[in-house]
Amino acid sequence: MSANVTFPSASKYYLAQFFSYLSTMWYYVYILELNNKKHYIGCTTDVKERFRRHSKGNVPSTKAYRPLKLIWCCAFSDRYKAYQFERHLKSGSARDFTLRHLF
Repeated sequence: MSANVTFPSASKYYLAQFFSYLSTMWYYVYILELNNKKHYIGCTTDVKERFRRHSKGNVPSTKAYRPLKLIWCCAFSDRYKAYQFERHLKSGSARDFTLRHLF
């Protein structure tokens, strides 16, 4: 005896959303606070691994400024938007505004 399983239309919608979520690659824009109280802004697909690399001194631009603190992170499902936002945060006026108002 085989069982036929059916889902109400709402359940099918949420199931599709769930599987779509699982297959989505996330891109993260993050801000590190360096030991000299300056900030580093970056973008990655794996925040934990990227922070580990920064902390171990494997990233030349932050190597001399350890220990570091991860102070902010934002997720994007669109790679282009993540990198566009990273560039925006690194621009002079946006960087000053962000650091002044977020922290």
